[in-house]
Amino acid sequence: MPTSLAQKLQIKSGKLIVLNAPKGYLEQLTQELKDLTVSTRAAGRAEAVLLFVNSLAETTRLTPHAGKLVKPGGMLWIAYAKGSSKVKTDVNRDKLWEAVAPIGWQPIRQIALDEVWSALRFKPVE
Repeated sequence: MPTSLAQKLQIKSGKLIVLNAPKGYLEQLTQELKDLTVSTRAAGRAEAVLLFVNSLAETTRLTPHAGKLVKPGGMLWIAYAKGSSKVKTDVNRDKLWEAVAPIGWQPIRQIALDEVWSALRFKPVE
């Protein structure tokens, strides 16, 4: 039985902020996550934030703000193109981990969103 995107992201209810999504991806998320409030506005706080990144420079620039949007106990997901995809990127799991560690987040889970995108879930370092 296929796993839904909501199950993969471990989101049951509340608000999901999606930042920097590739063209067409937001529509897909909105259709699949009908029980959630999906927003692209980086305002307020949410149970989960899903940030798409295409480069390490983008990761360094966008992640600090994305992390501030996560409610206490919430989830920060950072999606990056898989190495097997045709998307050009300098981001992979290990480089993403290294880029996010200095701002106080550590990875705790990795998932495949689809055939192009993987995502790492981060939590604040305690």
